[in-house]
Amino acid sequence: LTAWPDSPEHRISSDMTAFERAMESVVIVKKGAVDVIFSTTLEALHVNRRSMLCEEKGGLKRSGGIGDILSGCIGTFVAWNRILSTPDKTSPLATDGVKEKSNLANTNHDDLLLGVWSACAITKRATRRAFEKRRRGMTAPDVLTELSSTVDEMT
Repeated sequence: LTAWPDSPEHRISSDMTAFERAMESVVIVKKGAVDVIFSTTLEALHVNRRSMLCEEKGGLKRSGGIGDILSGCIGTFVAWNRILSTPDKTSPLATDGVKEKSNLANTNHDDLLLGVWSACAITKRATRRAFEKRRRGMTAPDVLTELSSTVDEMT
């Protein structure tokens, strides 16, 4: 039995296929005193699982927006990883489906994990530095102010 292309069954079927493809490589960050980075990759029906710990000491205050800063740092490092892993150095943001797929296949998953770990470490250190300066008055914009010098210090 085949569903018509415009039927709800067909849309659900194609959405699940896209979802399943997206789940072939997943990285999850559990924030805390020690950030835990979980990774799962699916290769030829074999599931590889890895985890890393980021034990960098953070600030003593948790304020709203720090998770947004972490997300932005992760996005930056993932983008840099993808750009650096593009063999012909053309734009990895090309809309050509074949080009897009080849860029994703060339992304080194270990480098991706290290990029996520680096984002966690930089965010925690910037948070600690902001807390040392502002104490209990620290907010997320104070952490943003510390990001640049923290990246310079850690690289």
